[in-house]
Amino acid sequence: MLHERGLRLILDFVPNHVAPDHPWVRDQPGYFVQGSDDDARNDPASFATVGSKVFARGRDPF
Repeated sequence: MLHERGLRLILDFVPNHVAPDHPWVRDQPGYFVQGSDDDARNDPASFATVGSKVFARGRDPF
């Protein structure tokens, strides 16, 4: 339908933009960079604790 109207589609997919309540956080924790309790305590701006796991917030902290 876009082509018929002379339009094109650009899709910007950013897979690392996932909220802490997304099912992957619970079901596929290996998809994310993980940290330790010490990381979350020492740098809470860079790490989020979800349940019993600690995840980097949107970037590899290294």
